[in-house]
Amino acid sequence: MSNAARSSFNLAKIACSLMLTASMLSGCMTNSKLRLMDTFSFHRNEATGSVSPTAAPVEKTATIDKTVTNSAAKAPVAPRSAWCNYTAADAGAEASILRSPTLNASASDGGSKSISLGMNLLDFAKANEVENVAQLRCQQKQSEGSLSILLLVANQSNTALGSAAKANYLSQSMGKLDAVAAQSRDLLNSGDITAAEASMIETRLARVRQSHAEAKVEAAKVETIAGGKGLTVPNAASRLRFAEQKLQESNARMRTLNAMSVNVETGWQANDRNVLTTSSGSGQFFGKVSVGLRFGAISPNRMRYEEAAQQARVAALGESYTGIVWQSDRAAESVESARKGLATSHGAIAGALNNARETLAALRGSDRVELASTQLIAEVDVIALAAELAAIDASLATLKSNSELARSTNR
Repeated sequence: MSNAARSSFNLAKIACSLMLTASMLSGCMTNSKLRLMDTFSFHRNEATGSVSPTAAPVEKTATIDKTVTNSAAKAPVAPRSAWCNYTAADAGAEASILRSPTLNASASDGGSKSISLGMNLLDFAKANEVENVAQLRCQQKQSEGSLSILLLVANQSNTALGSAAKANYLSQSMGKLDAVAAQSRDLLNSGDITAAEASMIETRLARVRQSHAEAKVEAAKVETIAGGKGLTVPNAASRLRFAEQKLQESNARMRTLNAMSVNVETGWQANDRNVLTTSSGSGQFFGKVSVGLRFGAISPNRMRYEEAAQQARVAALGESYTGIVWQSDRAAESVESARKGLATSHGAIAGALNNARETLAALRGSDRVELASTQLIAEVDVIALAAELAAIDASLATLKSNSELARSTNR
């Protein structure tokens, strides 16, 4: 074995020993969730004898908080979004830099020159941690989006979809309304109804047409809301708590890694005896290993702050008025409240519609001319009530769907 090869082999052995020593130092953190051995593990390549650290997967870190269920970690992943593509690419760029060695070159006025390659071996663990954070940020964004969609659905979809059903029913009934208007004009011209009666009929028709126009405007929101619902994933609240807790744990691990260093450097150093003359100089290969640790990384104060930060980060999601999980919980409650209110209205409108239809049937069977205006008004009332009932039916169906969505999303 050549001197250079023997030097490299010894250097690798020293690096391995120093890295293990560094991990033993981190054993002081056993009472916290920040043990260095949870941060990275060591793998030996039997062919080359080299040792390299790799970050532990996010899923294998310390036990998650009780507020996070096991189903959250296994929940199906929503379609990959542009944001997730961004976080992955951004993390890939940073990880590529962290996994690369540093080329150093120096020259002094004393004639000493050197060139070397060096690396902090813990940068491998940092690179893996950066990529883990990207995945968590993706999950965090998807879960936040799902809860935001729940707020939108709870507040608007039942109204918009109900209006869409109403607008559709009235659009199909426009021919009947036009026929009522034509009959009213004919009866007025023939003297069978008075101008006041004709005006009353026209007023009823105008109200229904105005209601039709307003329903069409409200129904235009349906496409936007329906498009957003496709982004919703089950157990969004639990997935968000899981992501927030794991992000905080990742922050803590990264702080630990930043507080430690295992630097390895090897290169060539030349020493000229006299720069001003042509005197020969000497040169040699060199290797250097250094280990560093900031004592604050293992201080009790740091541990207390880390615990407080993790608990507060997850608790903030359910904070009254401002936390998105709290808001989605209130939205779920409002869905159920709206459903009960609409169920009551449904009974009242259905009863009124049945009465109006019975009245219209009786008027149609009468030959009395003085009842002609009353019959036309009843025709308009039946159409208007049927449109309202169609709106309530659609809203109730939507609220049932929203209630199931809320139970799934808020778990």
